[in-house]
Amino acid sequence: MIVLLVIAGLCSLWLSSRWSRHPHTSGLLASVWAMVIPFLALAAAFFIFGWWYSRPFYLAFFLVLFVINFISLLIKSRRMIKVAVTSPDVAETIKSAGEKNIEVLYINDSQKADIIVTDLQHSFSDSSRQTYSNFAAQGKEIIDIATFLEEITGKVDISSLSKEAEILLRPKDYIGIKRVWETALVLLTFPIWVSLAVLTALLVRLDSKGPLLFKQRRIGLYGQPFEMYKFRSMYADSESNEPRFAQVGDARVTRVGAILRKFRLDEIPQLWNVIKGDMSLIGPRPEQEAFAKQFAEEIPFFETRHFVRPGLTGWAQVVYGYTSDQSGAKEKLAYDLYYVKNFSFWLDLLIIIKTLSVIFRGFGAR
Repeated sequence: MIVLLVIAGLCSLWLSSRWSRHPHTSGLLASVWAMVIPFLALAAAFFIFGWWYSRPFYLAFFLVLFVINFISLLIKSRRMIKVAVTSPDVAETIKSAGEKNIEVLYINDSQKADIIVTDLQHSFSDSSRQTYSNFAAQGKEIIDIATFLEEITGKVDISSLSKEAEILLRPKDYIGIKRVWETALVLLTFPIWVSLAVLTALLVRLDSKGPLLFKQRRIGLYGQPFEMYKFRSMYADSESNEPRFAQVGDARVTRVGAILRKFRLDEIPQLWNVIKGDMSLIGPRPEQEAFAKQFAEEIPFFETRHFVRPGLTGWAQVVYGYTSDQSGAKEKLAYDLYYVKNFSFWLDLLIIIKTLSVIFRGFGAR
């Protein structure tokens, strides 16, 4: 029992460390869920296999480790990160990000700095190369400004990308594994979401006339179109003229539809899209075909978001929220590309946890 508890504790610390690397993740969120998930899994194993264990010892071990982990994350979150920069332009770029726990120093104070941030896009003189070599020899981490901003904001600086960067954004082996575990999860939870779907369908039918389901052509993996399903949350024929974004207080939304949108219950039929392989549980939200074509022409690298399957929820949804114009679409793309570049099971798990918080708060609903 002690060995298994130690293993669960190490998994918790490791998971907390991985999640805390991503921005927009509080120490409390990382600590609570990183501790709860491994210990819940262990408790389930004890129950399923009938292994004996001391509940008081189990609980005491969990609480002690939780407090230690939470305190360490709290100290880390309040610690100022000292960043030495190589030019005033880099300093201004970092300050414009608005992060409160970053102290900007100039290169003369590099001995006090935790990391050195520079613009690696520009060519260097021989003296600059020698300076950076000396810093590296001293164990100082040297990082490009674009990468640094990505790590503190959770989005990719699209203006810093070159055409060749598209290759770096292509996900690798995980895309197949992701398809397997997401489909398995949807099938295992079938009784739960089908029960919710039946109740939701009944409310939609009683509230207003029209079909239960709303079908719309969206763009999926590698730019392939597909039919996406939702419970109808607007009055029938509300988009008979042309597609348009939903707005706050949109008059087209029914009374029940407003509740469905707030708690994302209108998205339940998209679980069928997940089973079919059109969508994933986590990924960039699929755009309407007309908007996808427009944005692809007007926004650089927009089609790069199609390197992964679109999802019911995603990094942009839980961090940025809903957008209803081109400037918002460009900002949202920056978060989508962060997800594509950091494509992993652990980021997916973090997004699921943040999605639960978003649903309960009704964040970004239109």
